[in-house]
Amino acid sequence: MNTAVTNSTGYGSSSSPLEILRTCFGYHRFREHQEDIIQNLLCGRDVFALMPTGSGKSLCYQIPSIIRKGAGIVISPLIALMQDQTEALRRIGIRAVYLNSSLSPSQITQTEQRILSGNADILYVAPERMMGSSFQRLLHQIPPALFAIDEAHCISQWGHDFRPEYLQIPILTDQFPHVPRIALTATADPVTRKEIVDRLRLHRAEQFVSSFDRPNICYRAEPRHNAMRQLTVFLQEEHPGESGLIYCPTRKKTEQIASLLCSAGYNALAYHAGMDAQTRMRNQRRFLREDGIIAVATVAFGMGIDKPDVRFVVHMGMPKSLEAYYQETGRAGRDGNPADALMLYGLSDIVMMQRLIAESAGDENFKRIRHQKIEAMLGYCESTYCRRRVVLNYFGEGHPGNCGNCDVCLGQVQSWDGTLAAQKALSCVYRTGQRFGAAHLTDVLLGISTPKVRAFHHDQVSTFGIGTELSAKEWKSVLRQLAAGGFLRANPDGKGGFLLSSRSTAVLRGQKKIFFRKEIPDKKKSSVSVKPRHAEEFTDAFSRELWEKLRALRLETAQNEDMPPYIVFHDTTLRAMIQHLPGTLAEMGGIHGIGQKKLEKYGQPFLELITAHIREKGMPDREPETKPQKPDPFRTSVLYHSSTVSETFALVHTGLCPEEIAQHRQLGISTVYGHIVKLIESGELSADEVIRLDSEEKKSIETAFRSLPEPDRKFLKPVYEQFEGRYDYHLLRCIRAGMAESENARKTESSLREIICLAVSRKYGRYCVAGKERIPDTAGQWIRPVSSSETGELRVEHILLPEEKLPELADIVSVSLLRPAPKKYQTENWIMDEKGAWQKKGVFPGSDFPLLCDHPDGLWINGFHSARGLNDRIPQQIAESEIQSSLVLIQPENMQLIVMENAWQKKIRVLFFYNGTEYLLPVTDPAMEKIFLKKQAGQYPAAGAGICCTISISEPFDGWCYKLVAGVSDTGIFL
Repeated sequence: MNTAVTNSTGYGSSSSPLEILRTCFGYHRFREHQEDIIQNLLCGRDVFALMPTGSGKSLCYQIPSIIRKGAGIVISPLIALMQDQTEALRRIGIRAVYLNSSLSPSQITQTEQRILSGNADILYVAPERMMGSSFQRLLHQIPPALFAIDEAHCISQWGHDFRPEYLQIPILTDQFPHVPRIALTATADPVTRKEIVDRLRLHRAEQFVSSFDRPNICYRAEPRHNAMRQLTVFLQEEHPGESGLIYCPTRKKTEQIASLLCSAGYNALAYHAGMDAQTRMRNQRRFLREDGIIAVATVAFGMGIDKPDVRFVVHMGMPKSLEAYYQETGRAGRDGNPADALMLYGLSDIVMMQRLIAESAGDENFKRIRHQKIEAMLGYCESTYCRRRVVLNYFGEGHPGNCGNCDVCLGQVQSWDGTLAAQKALSCVYRTGQRFGAAHLTDVLLGISTPKVRAFHHDQVSTFGIGTELSAKEWKSVLRQLAAGGFLRANPDGKGGFLLSSRSTAVLRGQKKIFFRKEIPDKKKSSVSVKPRHAEEFTDAFSRELWEKLRALRLETAQNEDMPPYIVFHDTTLRAMIQHLPGTLAEMGGIHGIGQKKLEKYGQPFLELITAHIREKGMPDREPETKPQKPDPFRTSVLYHSSTVSETFALVHTGLCPEEIAQHRQLGISTVYGHIVKLIESGELSADEVIRLDSEEKKSIETAFRSLPEPDRKFLKPVYEQFEGRYDYHLLRCIRAGMAESENARKTESSLREIICLAVSRKYGRYCVAGKERIPDTAGQWIRPVSSSETGELRVEHILLPEEKLPELADIVSVSLLRPAPKKYQTENWIMDEKGAWQKKGVFPGSDFPLLCDHPDGLWINGFHSARGLNDRIPQQIAESEIQSSLVLIQPENMQLIVMENAWQKKIRVLFFYNGTEYLLPVTDPAMEKIFLKKQAGQYPAAGAGICCTISISEPFDGWCYKLVAGVSDTGIFL
């Protein structure tokens, strides 16, 4: 048995996570969620972690594996990742080993002996090996410290890299019920997240979801016209001499493009599964160990490879899902420095994907989900909105748009009203028999009498020659965007023809407007011009020369030890050396990324190089604070860690205000305020260091403070007085939601309220519950319990009743509430005590529901509707200015449910009249969905007069607030 609790570096159960982070890994602060995840695992609790590539997922299980007794078992499908991480961990003194198919039988035996003798803290294992009898015997002879399921999306059939062997993981982990488990993934939409939790049986696990935003990556998508020319212009203009990845849809394409790039003078190499293992390994090693290598590969390449200085990722075709695309682009810019993600896509990508789904052997549900994922991918490609907002919204994370770092926000994407063009194109598809592709349809629209056109007599159809106002390229763009929007679908005969879809009817009848993305004319220069990154690396000769010397020393060291240069030191660490010019090993030890082992092994030669350079060139003329008199580990590291609170801290000390910091870091202002509050809480910042306001600004804040409702004013007053008006009002609100909550709300006694549940609906992948307060002989105001998270959404464990059931409509539940938390028109929000259990007190009689109804003059504001509904939305500005409560309970007239179905999905909507006005609203009540998604498409009228339904207003989306049916009082009355 393995009884060791410390490793060769002296770490073990007595060491703190922060001590290991600083001394071993060389980092001085945890990043978002890392510390909480580690503490949960140390306490033996399961965890589900959704953290984007480059956010530090590995540390979350590596540190607990070092501290807990036994060896941490890391299940990973990526052999390259196992080898890289094991090598990197050994370099800093952590005892890591791996078991996979790359080892010989004797190496496997040696590795197993190390584990059995207690000389390993982390064991990486491939999923296909873990169910073998020998590995199971090994596990039962050691105490597993934890199970880490990396790339957990592989267990989901909706994930972008489904692997059947992952389905066996629960069989193994269930044999060790007291060993904590952590499932980690970088990209998963709500459907995939749910399946991961269900299959791994992690329903009681703590869930941590980090921001998906990667502000350093510039996202761009361009229609593919002349792919090689577009690619070479991009490389010449923006990334000369830099490392990058080019993903191709086929093995043949990877070899073709790699060959063409080599002919053009680029250092390019191919990689795909059809190559022999020796060549693949050689090319992969070159990519990791040499600068300026371009890898042209199929999408499997790069998974798990922690190369930090990949400056670009190019897709030569459209990926199959946004999850896959976002993970693949996340391989760029892992060091936090600027990087590009360029996608070149075409009509053939769309047709091929639609045809593959049509020909798939999967069931209708499988095809429906796949269509949804392709729709999301197409929507991203053709979007005329901020790409970052499109992606983040897909993953359930809000973003205001205008990121300033995508082709849309940089002004490179324009749109035009293409309704008439769409009608012509769709009519042409219909008139020619719904069997031809883009090239033939374009000829017909332009009136070009080709032999094929004449053979099918299409020179005699009414659409022949009606589209001469557009060019052939523009018509192909129209057809591509119609296919992307779901107005055309691929003919399953495999010949590339188009069929009209159910969506096209509204366009042909003039009931829906269509806006197309305007094509950018071909030009020699790339559509978004950016200077090469190295050109702006350093502005002074002293730093530029030192940078090259440090890189040369790093490369020589890495080659001598046969490893990638970034394992010696990341670029960020070299930049920190140049910035702070350490004069002693103690000062060097305070720099980001230099732990104890690296300092001992590599510190002296790098220190001597810096000292010699200073003697030769003299000290540079810099501000005194660039080299602290006394090394401060925190301040020397924060300047180079772009995704943490630390960079905000550093920028505050440069004199920037929060708004300027937000613009500089391309973050939302609320995020920056949140960082500042955390820094104030920890004592790193004082009020005087952030913002000082003049008399006019103070007066404005005081006026805003006095305009707050009395409960809010009472709650906020101690904080307001503490900071004496030195913060702007937005920051005060943030303090109220953050610091005040943590310090004052804990002292506030929660109050129990009884709520009659009138709405139980979905919100992203979670829940929203609302109802009216039950008061003897009457009903009070609307109450919507919300969590303390930014979105306010409720997790299952928040609302679970003692009998392991969720609240249902008409349930009377007792809820522990802390204080009001109104949001503009959502005045009914209350922060709930997340530690308080919900209790069911009874059921409100359905016959009495009409007594609870509200009496609005109309259903809020009428006259605005989307293409899919009647009066189903309100402009955000009007909603915020004219609506107080976002919830009403009404008795509708002539109510019926409509099951709407197309080739890939079903949708449930309610059609009814209220005060003589007709409404068609989406349903978010999961109970209603459960009943009616099983029914066939059609209308299901209500049979009764006592029906009541709760209508709510959604949070803003694209400038609109949508009306939703969040609950119906009696679902049993439908035929």
